Amino acid sequence: MDRPEATVRCNECNDALEMARDAVAMARRFAFVAQNALLNGDLQRACSVLRDLEIATSIEVCGRGETGPRARFTS
Repeated sequence: MDRPEATVRCNECNDALEMARDAVAMARRFAFVAQNALLNGDLQRACSVLRDLEIATSIEVCGRGETGPRARFTS
């Protein structure tokens, strides 16, 4: 039995939401590690973690190996 088109869209939205939640959780972990490194004066570790965060934010779009725009952090 074929699923109605609305259900397919809903599942895609749910998958996207789950991926977004995972990405936010990962970013929070990286930020926590970077913050601890800075508090301990370990600038090399903080820079390493921030590079890892930049790499992790290059998200595949539509499963085709394309990457999204680079993350820009502004204050």
